[in-house]
Amino acid sequence: MHRMKRVTCAAVTLALASAMAGQSSAQDEPVGYGEAFAALEASTLLDLDNIEAEATVDIVPMSEVEPTNGANAEAFAKMREGHAAALEDVRQQVRNNEKITSALKAEGYTADQVVAVWNDADKEVTVFVEEM
Repeated sequence: MHRMKRVTCAAVTLALASAMAGQSSAQDEPVGYGEAFAALEASTLLDLDNIEAEATVDIVPMSEVEPTNGANAEAFAKMREGHAAALEDVRQQVRNNEKITSALKAEGYTADQVVAVWNDADKEVTVFVEEM
């Protein structure tokens, strides 16, 4: 059963990479809940220790995330409940990463508002935040 979870995370990770590959750092294209779900699911594998100095950090407020294929804010909130421990680890990694913390601060957010993070090969990081 543990192996199945790893396969699922890997599949989700690949799906998110494909979905986000064409997005610019300015977030010109809308981001859907599918991407937020995948980022949250992949959070158990997240490692922000090796973010490159020239990496792009995109901050995506959840109010701008669009429903996709039945994925919506209510479903995402339920999923977050099941990932509370992993999410706390993600927030701690964000607090320990000056580049991401600075990007959050520049947009008026803190690590406590982070609800998911996607790290694309240490070159592009997408941080989903919840407004308070």
